[in-house]
Amino acid sequence: MIELGSLTLADDGRFRGQIQTLGHCADIELAPQDGFLPDQVDYQVLWSGLTIGMGSTQVDDMSGYQTIVLHVAQPHWGPRPLKITVVHVPETFEPEIYRMIWRPLS
Repeated sequence: MIELGSLTLADDGRFRGQIQTLGHCADIELAPQDGFLPDQVDYQVLWSGLTIGMGSTQVDDMSGYQTIVLHVAQPHWGPRPLKITVVHVPETFEPEIYRMIWRPLS
């Protein structure tokens, strides 16, 4: 697993942060689903106001923590979408930070 960035939760319910890869850094925002997307989608992933992915809330089998699983596509990152898991571990030294972990699609 590789950490690709972090997010913070704003008062308006949106997450804001950056995805950092070897060649690019993108400011992103996770916006709560507004009813336009399918029911199983909880968040839109926005970059410069454009939707580049979607995310759904799940409970991690191993840790029991609630996670957000994102599927993000961007031409700079290649032809396949990235699967990124947003993990919040409140008992760490930075309880306000949500980590973005990359797990390659199989």
